Amino acid sequence: MSITLLMSRRILKRGLTGTLALLVGLFLFEFVQPLVANSVGGGRGIANLVESLPPAFQAILRTQPEFMAVSGLAGYLSIGFSHPLFFVLTSAILAALICRSIAGEYESGTMRLALSRSISRGSVYVSRLIAILLVIVVAVAVTIAGMVTGIQVGRPEGSFDYAHLLPTAFVTFLLLFAIAGVALLLSALADTTSQAIGWTTGFVVVSFVIDYLSGLWSAIEPFGPISIYHYFDPATSLILGDVSSRDAVVLFAVGVIAGAAGYAVFRNRDLPS
Repeated sequence: MSITLLMSRRILKRGLTGTLALLVGLFLFEFVQPLVANSVGGGRGIANLVESLPPAFQAILRTQPEFMAVSGLAGYLSIGFSHPLFFVLTSAILAALICRSIAGEYESGTMRLALSRSISRGSVYVSRLIAILLVIVVAVAVTIAGMVTGIQVGRPEGSFDYAHLLPTAFVTFLLLFAIAGVALLLSALADTTSQAIGWTTGFVVVSFVIDYLSGLWSAIEPFGPISIYHYFDPATSLILGDVSSRDAVVLFAVGVIAGAAGYAVFRNRDLPS
């Protein structure tokens, strides 16, 4: 096994307990969505429930009662991909892994030790990238598995096309890939784990707030495209099985450009003393 893969395995093993705990939370969150759909009376009950919410809460869930009434079960289940808790869990998984494996190893001196053994900075960075991509794939798979299991157990009313889970998984992967790219850049710039996590959390929160306010406040609406969440539309994917080419390109480009910028910073910066 190459040194790069060995480093990837070590990174994954170090944070295994925390990552598994967050993945279990992610599975359970998606699992209960179909069960809740039945408890509120199916598609009509869901539409009535959303209609009773203030506009601010509807914006947080990124949905409208008219949309729920038309889209039915698939429209409700798409909330499982756009709910703030979903964003919190997935962002926490990525931030913990990335910030600990780069900025955390700056802070502990482990990075200096690794590079003193004639291991190239490129190999170190790629090992982190491999671990991150694997975790993203697992997170998306766990999300889909939780929802499918919930549907099978709860048997909610309404039609649902399982084939639409594939484009939904794809667009979810792209969102997490974009967040991971930015986290890699911020972690490469930071000197400590707490600093990297703070910057990454700030990026995620600001992006969410901009996307949220742009749907409520006309003055903020022009700034909506600044947020990465502006390009994440799981409802269309889950209901129609479509993925916007523009959204996919933007999310992929953000991940690639930010990740490449992170590598440039990591390759050229001096290690903190």
